[in-house]
Amino acid sequence: QDPVYMEWEALVCVIDGVLSRILLVSERPSVQSGLRLLEECLKVETSDPLILSILLSCISALFVFLSMSSCQITPNNCVAMSGVSLLPRVLERIFQALVFRDPTEPNTDTTRAQATKNLRRHAASLMVKLGHKYPLLLLPVFDQIDSHVRALLEDPRQALNKMERTTLQEALLLISNHFCDYERQTVFVANIMKDTLPH
Repeated sequence: QDPVYMEWEALVCVIDGVLSRILLVSERPSVQSGLRLLEECLKVETSDPLILSILLSCISALFVFLSMSSCQITPNNCVAMSGVSLLPRVLERIFQALVFRDPTEPNTDTTRAQATKNLRRHAASLMVKLGHKYPLLLLPVFDQIDSHVRALLEDPRQALNKMERTTLQEALLLISNHFCDYERQTVFVANIMKDTLPH
């Protein structure tokens, strides 16, 4: 019932309600203004998992502007370039939320507070959503995403639970569907299966 949290929650409802329909209308806000809003979200610093989860929802809604900017890539297009430069920062923020840990809590899945569990689940699910809706935007940075995910899966300090692991692998598989390279995807899927099947 915190008034600050309720303001954030109302904000994300409005943003999501408006931007979920942005591609269905002819008169749209400028891509540059949308990217500025996205950048403002990335600047917010908080250690409150509830606010961080709201920020992820804002980033999710505003991600459409990254997609719109990528469609405008022409020589000397500063809008497109600013969109390209924001993508790594967006992914970094998502991955930070994915491994969020309250320093006052033990770092095990069974003892984490529900707000922390929800935030980590939200971040993993957001990667799946982006992989489903914007695979072509993520395809050029697939190798970086894959490397980052592998590092997280192999790092016991992050204590990813089974659901978080599976959800991240689902996101990678969704993006890999757009390789348009059967051999490359075959190798990738084989590696995923090798990692998930019991030895």
